[in-house]
Amino acid sequence: MLQLDPLSPVLPEQVAPLLKVLSKDDLHRFPKTGQEESIPKRPYKCEPERDTGYTRGDTTGTTNFCIFFSRGSCSKGHKCPFKHHIPSKRENDDLELIRDVFGRERHSTHREDMSGTGVFTRDIRTLYIGRLPDRDSVVADLQREFQKFGPIASLRYIPTLSVAFVEYRFRASAEFAKEATFRASAEFAKEAMHGSNIGGEEVINMRWAIENEKHVPKHARETR
Repeated sequence: MLQLDPLSPVLPEQVAPLLKVLSKDDLHRFPKTGQEESIPKRPYKCEPERDTGYTRGDTTGTTNFCIFFSRGSCSKGHKCPFKHHIPSKRENDDLELIRDVFGRERHSTHREDMSGTGVFTRDIRTLYIGRLPDRDSVVADLQREFQKFGPIASLRYIPTLSVAFVEYRFRASAEFAKEATFRASAEFAKEAMHGSNIGGEEVINMRWAIENEKHVPKHARETR
């Protein structure tokens, strides 16, 4: 895992290739609702290095991960019937198309506010992150926090709007991160980070990002 100094405004050379400032052509990726809502801060936060552990879910053959673990608050511990670790590439490849990394049903279209479990008609691996703090270390903070949930393909930051887009290599990572911070890497990250913070007191807001048509798999475009 790449370690970054959250107080340093200078980005390590490993991070620089991931950073891309968005152009006007990327603005369609914003959620349809332009107003950022106020959200409560979660009392717990998933820290994979501290919280990962062996559970009953590792012996039953389940492909589902524990959503409460992703939020840092599973009370069942090793007795939990679901997995308590970050999804691997193999586990990402084993995911069902119509369900997310936590076993929840995905849908054919996004919700109006771009929240929820996402869609099965697109390969969604990108998260929109709003309510970012105005400080020099924000990019390093984002990189440090979101890479905990899976390999990052790109990180796009718009300082004038205090928003960013994190694209994961795996859907599972994005789904997990979405829960952990406020699909398996994108799904996990979405759950892990929504309603959380990135090193300060700020509570970030996370949604699925609207993707370009060129990012949509050909078979998915033909079925819409």
